[in-house]
Amino acid sequence: MGVTVGGLLGRTVARLAENVTRIVPSQDVRWANADLTREADQLATGLIAMGPDPGDRIGIRASNLAEAAEVAHA
Repeated sequence: MGVTVGGLLGRTVARLAENVTRIVPSQDVRWANADLTREADQLATGLIAMGPDPGDRIGIRASNLAEAAEVAHA
C-alpha cells in the first residue's frame, strides 16, 4: 500500500497550505494547514526530546481544543 497518515498530511499541506483547517471560536483560533503542521512539528520535536524508546507509550488528555488537533497530527 505505501500510504501513511504522515505522508498524506504532508501532501495535503503542500497542496493546500493556506486553507483554513481548524477553527476554535472559544479560543479565537484560526489555523491554516501550514499553521497546524508547524505547531504539530514543534510538539513532536518536544516529545522526541523527552527521549521515549520505541514501544513507549505517551498518554494525552485533551479537551476539544485547538491543541487536541496538534496532538493528533504530531
